[in-house]
Amino acid sequence: MRENISCFYIVLISVCLINLWGGVLADKIFIDLWNLLELKEGRSLQFLIYTLCLGFVYYGWHFSKKHIDSQSYTILAIIFIIYAYYKWVDDSFSFLNAIGQIDCFQLLAFALLIGFVLGKIFEIKGGQLSTLKCSPQPTESLQSEISPLQFYRDEPVCNVKYDRYHFAEFAKRLSATIRQREFTDSYSIGITAPWGAGKTSMLNFLRDDLLQYNDVIIIDFNARASANVNCIQSDFLSIIAMQLSQYHTGMKSVVKDYMEDLNVLARDTIWSKVLGIIHINDATDSREKIQKAVAALNKKIVILIDDLDRLTGEEILEVLKLINKNASFQNTVFVTAYDKQYVNTVLGSVVCCPEGRDFTDKYFNMELPLPESLNNQRSSFLFYELKRLFREGFITNLTEQDIEQSFLHVVGLAENYLPTMRDVKRFMSAFCASYLPLQKNVKFSDFFIVSLLKYAEPNIYERLKLKDFFDIVSDFAYDYRNIYILKADEKQMKQPYFDALRLMFPQHTSGDLESMNKKGYLHVYWKNCFDTYFFNMEYYKVYCEDLDRLLKKNIKDAEVKQLFKQWEGRYINTDIRDYLLMIKDNQNTQEQLAEYLKIGILCYKYTHDEELFSIFCRYLYYYSWGEWEKKFDFLSKEEYKNYIKKVLECEDDLTATTAFLQKVLSSQISNKELRTDDCVFTDSELSDICLVRLQRGIALFKEGKLNPIDIYGLFGACIKDIAPKTSEAEGYILMPEAIRSLTESMYREPQRYIYNMVSHQMIDSHTIKFIFNSDIPFRKIFCSNDDFVNYIRSIETEGNNKLRKATNFLNEYSELCKAQHTNQPIFTFKGKADKVKPYSYATYELILEGEPIE
Repeated sequence: MRENISCFYIVLISVCLINLWGGVLADKIFIDLWNLLELKEGRSLQFLIYTLCLGFVYYGWHFSKKHIDSQSYTILAIIFIIYAYYKWVDDSFSFLNAIGQIDCFQLLAFALLIGFVLGKIFEIKGGQLSTLKCSPQPTESLQSEISPLQFYRDEPVCNVKYDRYHFAEFAKRLSATIRQREFTDSYSIGITAPWGAGKTSMLNFLRDDLLQYNDVIIIDFNARASANVNCIQSDFLSIIAMQLSQYHTGMKSVVKDYMEDLNVLARDTIWSKVLGIIHINDATDSREKIQKAVAALNKKIVILIDDLDRLTGEEILEVLKLINKNASFQNTVFVTAYDKQYVNTVLGSVVCCPEGRDFTDKYFNMELPLPESLNNQRSSFLFYELKRLFREGFITNLTEQDIEQSFLHVVGLAENYLPTMRDVKRFMSAFCASYLPLQKNVKFSDFFIVSLLKYAEPNIYERLKLKDFFDIVSDFAYDYRNIYILKADEKQMKQPYFDALRLMFPQHTSGDLESMNKKGYLHVYWKNCFDTYFFNMEYYKVYCEDLDRLLKKNIKDAEVKQLFKQWEGRYINTDIRDYLLMIKDNQNTQEQLAEYLKIGILCYKYTHDEELFSIFCRYLYYYSWGEWEKKFDFLSKEEYKNYIKKVLECEDDLTATTAFLQKVLSSQISNKELRTDDCVFTDSELSDICLVRLQRGIALFKEGKLNPIDIYGLFGACIKDIAPKTSEAEGYILMPEAIRSLTESMYREPQRYIYNMVSHQMIDSHTIKFIFNSDIPFRKIFCSNDDFVNYIRSIETEGNNKLRKATNFLNEYSELCKAQHTNQPIFTFKGKADKVKPYSYATYELILEGEPIE
C-alpha cells in the first residue's frame, strides 16, 4: 500500500512538471532535436517504424511472462502523460502518422500491447495443454501416482496462536520490566537456550509486545548479514543512525562523526589506514553528542540481536564490543539470544578465560534461560502429526488405533532423542521422506526407532547398519537363522542406546524366539527385511514403487525387460531377491502363486542371480509338498505337476521361462544325487516341455511374432544330456529333434536368420574384427565350418539382391575364418572404420573386395 501511494505521488508530480515545462521542452529540445536529425517522412522512416513495431511485439511477449512491478507501471504512466500532453494539450507539436490517422507512438503502443496479450493467451493455452498431458486418468488419484514429500518448516513462531511453550507470556513480563525501569547507561540481557529451543520465537513475541508502546524504539540487528567481521560495527551503527533519524533530525550526522572517530567507517580502505597513522581520533566528544541526542529522544531503545550463536569467535567479539562499549548508550537495552554453551566454547578458542567462568558473564548484566519445553508437548505434536498423515491419506497401511499403539511403544525414546521442537520438526521431515515410500515393507515402530538413531545417534546407526550388535556366528544364532539376535554383552547392555536396540531385536533370554524365527516378516530383526530399513531416498538402488510394478497382473516378458532397462546400472540383484522373499508369504492362492513364480523366473532371466534361481527352483521339487498342499489346496501331486507345467510352458508369453528352464534342466541332469521321487518332473519330461516350446516358437516365428534370438534361446533349452569332459561338445548335448526342427526352419526361411549372424568391432581407424553373434549356438546347429558353408551355399538368392550380398559375404567370411583359424578374423581396409555400421553385409562385402569405405 505504501509503495502504491509513493508511485501515485510520483505520477502526480510528473503531471504538474509536464504542465509547467511541457511547452519549453517542446520549443527548446524536442523540435530542435527533430530538426537536427533532419528526419523526413517517407518509406524509409515508415519501414523503420514497422521494424520497431516487430521489436515491440517481441518485448511485449516477454513482458507477459514477467511480474511487472509498480516502478514499471509508473514509468509507463509518465510516458503516457507526456504523449497525451503533446497530442491533445500542446498542439504546437505534431506526430508522424504511420497508418491512416494512427501515429507512430500509437502504433508502437499497440504493438507492445498485442505482444503482451498474445503471450498471455499462449501461456493460458499452454498451461491447459500441459495439464491435459500431465494429469492422471480420471479413475486414478494424483496421490496414487506420486506421493509428495512432507516438509516441516523449522521457522520461528510469530503468532501467539501457535505458541506451544507460553513464550509470549515470558516475553510480556520481560517487556514490562524493560519499560518500567530507567537505565542511566545501557543494559544487556541474554536469552539463553540450545539451538532450536525457540529463542527467535521469543524475540518475535517481545518485539510484538513492545511495538504497542510509543515510548519504545525497536531496532533489529543480525551480524550474519554483514559482509565480514570488519563490517559488523559500521553496519550496526549505520542501522542505529537510520532508525533513530526518524525521531531526530541530526542523528545521522552525529553517528557518522562517531563512526569516523571510532575508525569503523570504511576502515578497510588504504586511505583510512594511512590517515590512521598520522591522525588519532578521540571518540569522547562524538560519543557525548550521541548520548545527548539519545537522551533528547526521551524513548527507550531496545536492540534485538539474534543468531549470536551462529557466528565465528571473532564476529562474536565484535558484537560484544558494541554491547559493552561502543554502543552502550543511555536508555539502551540489548536483548541478545544465543546458545550459552556454544558461545562460550567458541570464545574459549579465541580468548583466554579463567577456568570455571563463562565469558558471557562479563558482557551481560542478566542472563535469562528460556523456559524448557515439556516432553509431553513435543510428543503430543508428534502424535498429532502422525494422525494427520493418516487422515490425509499418506499413511495407508495402518489404522488410527495401530498408530496410537505403535506410538506408545516408542514415545519414551522420542522424548529422549528429540529435546527441542526444532529436532522434532527436522526428524519428522526426514522420517516421512523415508517411511512413506516404504510403509508397506516395514513395521512402523521399528522404522521409527531406526530413524531416531539415524537422526540423534548417527554412529550407533552406522554400527547397526553393519550388524555390529548381533550374535551371528554362535550355535545359538544358527538355531534361529532367520532373525538377528543381540549379543549377550554386559557392557553393551549398560549403554544408553541399548534401550532402543532391545525394543527392536530379541535377546538370548527372550521367550518367544521360536515364534519370531518363523513369523518375523517385515520386522527389522527378520534378516530378509533388515536392509529395507536402511533405505536411502538418494542412494537406494531401486525404489519400492519400481519393485511394485513387477506385481502387475499378467505382466509380460517385454514389460519386465523394459523395467530392467530402466534399472540398468543400479545393481539391483540383491534388492530384487529380498523383495521377492518379502512378498512370498503374501501368496495365498494358486493364481497368486502362478504370478509370483512367473515374476521370479523373469527376474532370474535378467539378473542370472544364483540365489534367486535357488529360491524358485525349489518349486520343482517336493521338499515342501506338505506346506504347499495345505496352503494352496492342491489335491494331489499330479495336480501340482500339471499346474507347474502350465507355468513353465507359459504359452501366452513363450520367451519368459526359457533361461530358467535351461538352468533347471542342466542342473537336474548334472546332479546325480537327486532322488526321482523328489522331482516334480523327470529329465526327459523337462526336455519334452522345452521341445514343445521350441516347436511352438518356430510357428510363432513364421508368423513374425518372435525374432531369431528368441528361437535360439528356446533351442538352447532343449538339453538331452550333459557332455562328458572328454567330449568335444561344449557343456551339454541338445536333443536331435530340436536340432532337426531348427535346421528345417533355417533352410525353409534363411532370410529370417542370416542377417544378424555376423557383426564387427573396430580395432583402429582402418581395421575391424568380425564377430559371430554369441547368441547363436553355432556349434550346436552346425557340426563344422563346412556345414555352415554348405548351408549358406544352399540358400536360393535369385531375385533377392540383399540376400545375395549377405550370402556372398558369409561365404567370404567363412574363407577368412579358415585362413586365420578363428571365427573372429581381423581385416584391414582402405577408408574409415567408424563409417561401417553393424550387420551391414553389403558394406562388409565391399571391404573384403578391397573397396575403400568413406
